Amino acid sequence: MEFNFEQFVEKVISVVEPLMSEKNQKLALDLDPNIPKLVLGDDLRLAQVMTNLLSNAVKFTPNGGDITLATRLVEEADGSCVIQVEVIDTGIGIEPGTEARLFNPFVQADSGTSRKYGGTGLGLPISKRIVEMMGGNIWLESVVGEGSRFSFTIRVDCGDGSGKVPENKPVKTDLKCFEGRRVLLAEDVEINREIVVGLLEMSGLKIECAVNGLDAVNMFSAWPERYDLILMDVQMPEMDGYKAARKIREMDSPKARDIPIVALTANVFKDNVSQCIEAGMNDHIGKPINYESLVEKLQIHLTR
Repeated sequence: MEFNFEQFVEKVISVVEPLMSEKNQKLALDLDPNIPKLVLGDDLRLAQVMTNLLSNAVKFTPNGGDITLATRLVEEADGSCVIQVEVIDTGIGIEPGTEARLFNPFVQADSGTSRKYGGTGLGLPISKRIVEMMGGNIWLESVVGEGSRFSFTIRVDCGDGSGKVPENKPVKTDLKCFEGRRVLLAEDVEINREIVVGLLEMSGLKIECAVNGLDAVNMFSAWPERYDLILMDVQMPEMDGYKAARKIREMDSPKARDIPIVALTANVFKDNVSQCIEAGMNDHIGKPINYESLVEKLQIHLTR
């Protein structure tokens, strides 16, 4: 997709600004004017990486701290360019020797940090996979007690104005409106579960995962009042999302009739959406998951 890089960065910043305001943190933006105005690339995945790094910076930087988002053009040739993005914070820093392990799944700096600051430890491995898929690398420099600098590169094509460029202004999202709510996520692909959990890490939502439709039905049946919303993948083993949604709607429980069920589907054609609605689902989100769409759907169904 062709997109306006500067507007894209502003959109990403708007997602974390409310969280920074709560901690009275200051954000400095250093945007290289040499970066082409229009670029062609996977803006959805790039947003996931930048949002994750900025969210981590907010989390591990104390009240009143500083965060910098810097971008620069590394090279440009033959219609493509390499862009480097850096997220710099004045946070707690990371112990020497830990940096490389942080990019492995399910690893955090240490258990004490995990208990104090919370978090899943899944965001960095996901970010690494996405960056490498976009032809780049990701690395970390850190000093304990002084802060961290996460840097990554991506290769994108230069746009020519022929594609559709979003002109919408960033919409500020107060993630704290989800505080304490609980979501049941039914998704059989581990990396997809990690992505959803990582994206919503700073939202205050409590997320419980089911690995297939049957698992989701059993978890909901055991404690219907526990959940406020269900994110339901439609293609799963054991029992697909359509059948699982019908099973839940058939339960003899007011919560089973009323709980919002949002489909996660790679097929968003009219017939596929109609199939979700006929199965008793309230809404759908397309895959790959767009962070803004995910938050928008959550706002609609959790704050109604």
